Amino acid sequence: MVVLGGLVVAIFRAKEPRYEGRSLSEWLEEADKDTKSEADLQSIRHAVKQMAPDAIPLLLKWVQAEDSPLKWKVIVWLTQHPSFHFPIKTLKSAADYNRMAFTGFTLLGEEARPAWPTLIRWTYDTSANLRFWAFDCLVTSNPEKEILLPVLLRLIRDPTRGIQTFAAHELADRFPQAAAAAGVYETFPYLKKALASRASANQVQGK
Repeated sequence: MVVLGGLVVAIFRAKEPRYEGRSLSEWLEEADKDTKSEADLQSIRHAVKQMAPDAIPLLLKWVQAEDSPLKWKVIVWLTQHPSFHFPIKTLKSAADYNRMAFTGFTLLGEEARPAWPTLIRWTYDTSANLRFWAFDCLVTSNPEKEILLPVLLRLIRDPTRGIQTFAAHELADRFPQAAAAAGVYETFPYLKKALASRASANQVQGK
């Protein structure tokens, strides 16, 4: 099982781009640390953007990540047998890769533009997990209104309630008039209260 674990790591770990001697995943793991400063974050963002052409295909692969039954069995077995001293952290789950993709697209921002058509296409996928992560990565990279709004209007009708709710929140936050026209506040009345509270706060602050 230890040998098998090593083989699974080799199979699932794609060759990563590097910048200043560190791999993409190492930069992304650094970004997720609570102890980083604003200066650290700027350095990480710069590094990821320098790798963008090579990073985007890998980030898209990580959006699609799913654990095969074999890989999951290996992860569970190694977790239950710590005496073998296998570096379990090197064997990332699909959820780990999904989260790294999200972090990567967050750092890239609008430089993730080449990935947007693929992410939008995946929001039509039959897999709710892929639809969610594709949508999440699209939203966090902050595309223009004409790109994002049609996706939001479609996903507020998604068959998965969690995706519906996520899309409704984003629609109400970014485009409140479009949310009202789409009936979001009738379906999610608490969003209307949040909108009113935000408007009141903005008036107090003179915005």
